[in-house]
Order: sequence, then C-alpha cells, then structure tokens
Amino acid sequence: MGQCSWGSAFMDSCTFDSRIRGEISSKRFLQTESRPQRARCGLARGHEVRESIDMQLEIVHLQQLATAVLEGGRAAWTKQSPSEQVAVALILNRPDWLASIDCTLCEAIERLSPMWRELVPVVERNLRNAKGVGAARSIS
Repeated sequence: MGQCSWGSAFMDSCTFDSRIRGEISSKRFLQTESRPQRARCGLARGHEVRESIDMQLEIVHLQQLATAVLEGGRAAWTKQSPSEQVAVALILNRPDWLASIDCTLCEAIERLSPMWRELVPVVERNLRNAKGVGAARSIS
C-alpha cells in the first residue's frame, strides 16, 4: 500500500492504537512509531525538515550569543536574558558565571529547553573548532 489516507487505510496499516479511539495526534504518532512507519503515512518528511530548520536557526542564535560574549566579555553576557545567560555560560564553560546568578550546573541544565540542551554541546564544539582550543576560557 502506498501513502496512507486518514480513513480506514490508516487504521489498517499504521498500527492504530484502539485505546485512542480514532483521535491520534500527529505528535504522539511521531513519538511512538518508527521512522519507516511514519514515512509510509506521509508524516516524516515535513516534520523532520521543519525540526531541522528550527535546530539550525537555534544553532545560529546560540553561536551569535556566545560570539557576542567572546567579543564583549562579561558585560555582553549580563545584557542577555536569563535563559541565554545560562546557555552561554555552559557553552563557554563558565560555572563561575552561573554561580554569580545563583545557579548550579545541574540547575542550569534543567533550565534549558530540550532543544537547547541538545544544541549547547554542538555550539561549544563549533566555537572551539573555529576559535581554537581554549578560546572559551580566554575571556574574563
């Protein structure tokens, strides 16, 4: 069977869970079904492309924030929002800055959104590779 329709073909070939009584959200479906199963139902590509674009935009945003702090020092960091401060302090490996806003490393990780939690190491690695090892610790 090719692409699924949202009618009876959906229930037959897309492992419909009868407990949901016909009302299945695409988010739950995307979380619980395998990628090939989602692809057969036409849900994978659009969702994954949108998620990929969102992640790329967030990487750029976090890199810009961290770069601004690398160039402007702590003064630039203090002008950022609390969430941005936490993310940048983690990216630049500055637990002392987290302590200055009464935030432990564990609290900082917990305060990040799931997407930022995933992207902070990516941005840190990108900056380290672009600026050279130890560039993050060169600011005071």
